[in-house]
Amino acid sequence: MGVIESLNSYNNLLNTEYLITIGRKGKSYSLCLFFDKVDWFHTMGLHYLKDLEFLNVHGVQTESLYDDIISGKYKNDDFEKSRHYSEEMASRIELFGRLDNIIENLNNQEYNFYGFSKKKCPWTNIRADYLINNHARFENLMLYKKNEDLAGIIFISEMSIFSSKANMNDYTTGQTQYTVLKVEKHDTLTGLITNIFTHKNYIEKL
Repeated sequence: MGVIESLNSYNNLLNTEYLITIGRKGKSYSLCLFFDKVDWFHTMGLHYLKDLEFLNVHGVQTESLYDDIISGKYKNDDFEKSRHYSEEMASRIELFGRLDNIIENLNNQEYNFYGFSKKKCPWTNIRADYLINNHARFENLMLYKKNEDLAGIIFISEMSIFSSKANMNDYTTGQTQYTVLKVEKHDTLTGLITNIFTHKNYIEKL
């Protein structure tokens, strides 16, 4: 999966929100994860392709670049010709295209959910608030809080996704693990709410 296929997959999420309820020691917290045309550039990792002039021309105008890619202006070869396009980069782009699959498999089996503290991993500059991790495949999805907290829901749109297989770093070291209690998918256009997963022991608060 190249940049084109990956971004087209992400494009299907623009009108989607995931409400993720996590719990620990009898307390639960709700996170709302949504997607836009701004934060995708860093999440996919295209900021590393510094030698591609057409990316530098766009600069921080990621929405216009997004629209150009979706419209078919560029091909995968346009990105892969960068000297910074490595196997690790290709893996990150492939993971980006599977965001929906990762989130919809938060059933405490294939993926685990953690709070994240940089203090526990002093060798990284990442300052995320939460971590979704597949330990067997070294997959890491970092989530960052927005400053909005409405009705007890923490809103998240900034993300970073990557594989740590190359350096074998374990970002879960010392981190606080949560149990995923519920995952809902909201279609913001139709208002349709789909229940993806509910933990067998989870009791909704009335």
